[in-house]
Amino acid sequence: MGFVGSCLSQGAWLWVSEISQQRYSHDALLSDFSVFDGSSRGLRGSLRLLWRMKLKHLGCIGALIVILSHWFEAFSQQMVLFEQRPRILNRGYGPAPPPPRSEV
Repeated sequence: MGFVGSCLSQGAWLWVSEISQQRYSHDALLSDFSVFDGSSRGLRGSLRLLWRMKLKHLGCIGALIVILSHWFEAFSQQMVLFEQRPRILNRGYGPAPPPPRSEV
């Protein structure tokens, strides 16, 4: 997820650049930096970015990746199942030997 945050930070600079504002005729606000920064940090910020940009910027793809990763994270814990089984240690020949100790 680190590379997504880096891409979103670069997207903020591209959004407020003078060339971008002239090309796409939009007004970039200073608060847009906060929106892009929040989108790299979590679900709420990503939703704010999607709402603010209305899918007009490539950074919205990064916000969607963050949203999907949070969705996947919630369900991935349920996909893994650990089965606990008793295990015989030392093949039944007595207790395990004590760990070696230094005599210093």
